[in-house]
Amino acid sequence: MPAYEDGESQKFLETVLDAIEQREARLLVWGLVDGRLSRDEVEAVIDPLLDEALAKGLVAFMQASEVVAALRDKRLLFETDTVPYPGYRSRMAEGVRLLFRLRQLFPKHDGPTGWQFARTLVADYRFLWRRRIKSPKKKSF
Repeated sequence: MPAYEDGESQKFLETVLDAIEQREARLLVWGLVDGRLSRDEVEAVIDPLLDEALAKGLVAFMQASEVVAALRDKRLLFETDTVPYPGYRSRMAEGVRLLFRLRQLFPKHDGPTGWQFARTLVADYRFLWRRRIKSPKKKSF
């Protein structure tokens, strides 16, 4: 079991993920779905939170790279391609990007590049980021 599976570490990872998503939301609300955070930008988000967590006694993570690795292991942070530069997207931002880029394919779009001329399924969207909440535990009868 990885060191970050305890409750405090999970809470810390959620806090980091919230901060990353807030940063991404600034672009998503304007319809910019292809943005990404560079490694330096991700570490700039993580470092102050990590300092605060270390001051409170959380020792599961000592470096921002460990936090990035934990988020990637949990599939909450995705590494993007290297064009125009390597970077990261949260699961939320990647989901919005994939949904926005969906294409409506018909037989006339056959061939290796036909999909590029197909219409998008999503013409417009509105994005509103909210802090995640825990759902109440279900009672069994």
